[in-house]
Amino acid sequence: MIGATTIPADDEYHLHAEAAADAAYLDHPYGLGMRVPLYVISPWSKGGHVASEVFDHTSILRFLEARFGVHEPNISAWRRAVCGDLTSCFDFAAPDTVDFMAALPATAALSQRAARLEEVSPPLPGQATPPMQETGMRPRRATPYRLGARLAVSDAGRALVLANGSAERAAVFHVYDVARLDDVPARYTVGAGQTLAHALPPAGAAVDLFVIGPNGFHRRLTGRCDRFSVHVEDGATPAALVLENHTADPLTLTIADRAYGAAPAEVALGAGAARTLPLDLAKSHGWYDLQVEAGGQTLRAAGHVETGRPSFSDPANGGPGPLRLA
Repeated sequence: MIGATTIPADDEYHLHAEAAADAAYLDHPYGLGMRVPLYVISPWSKGGHVASEVFDHTSILRFLEARFGVHEPNISAWRRAVCGDLTSCFDFAAPDTVDFMAALPATAALSQRAARLEEVSPPLPGQATPPMQETGMRPRRATPYRLGARLAVSDAGRALVLANGSAERAAVFHVYDVARLDDVPARYTVGAGQTLAHALPPAGAAVDLFVIGPNGFHRRLTGRCDRFSVHVEDGATPAALVLENHTADPLTLTIADRAYGAAPAEVALGAGAARTLPLDLAKSHGWYDLQVEAGGQTLRAAGHVETGRPSFSDPANGGPGPLRLA
């Protein structure tokens, strides 16, 4: 099984082969393709904000739909559910009308240099080096995402329940089996207010699953998959960490902060018990990166708690990217 969707996705699949070369694509989805950066330049988007909502090329068409009241019939239901229409990039209530053109640097010399780059043979590195991300925070627009991945244990089996608490936007989760990274990941499109379950092996079996979603959402489940579950509850103020013991024995959970400097903690849970702990994410501007361990199971949970208001980009971002999962 390579995933599921709660959103109709028939229009996203190759169903006809016009030539022999097209046969390899039959019954495969188009998908969103490679992500590319987009600069939004207007009096309503000044200030260096970042927008972390998922967009694609049809988002530009949908922005025109919103502006002029037209309808583009060739955008699939799946893309309309998953991708935004770019309106969240703007603050139409507070436009910045300060004249800035005179303060812009001269670009003629740099443009002439860029036009001759094809004449330069770039040197090949002697060994692989990690990509570098610029450090520092940026103001960011609010996103519609409220995501979760909770371990569910019952007599019927075990599953990782992928939840989308958004009221308006679908979300796509990718589930990678780290032991088989050459395999296609399981992809789940979860509509607003809905859930889908990724089946897990029987009790006692070891797993290593890497789960990613939009807006920096990340879960890593390693070891056993029947001891406890972790859920970041972002509907409350402040945000809360919900811990559940799925065993018939007491558990002591060790909690470590992987990025933002919070002190480690231990939480004792009785058999079948649950506990809710408040999360103080003020210093990290709503970002969290927690690792919880107990009974041979480890679960790392990272992401951002949305409040419906603008915030800042992840203060832990920056520096070299990892060349391997750790």
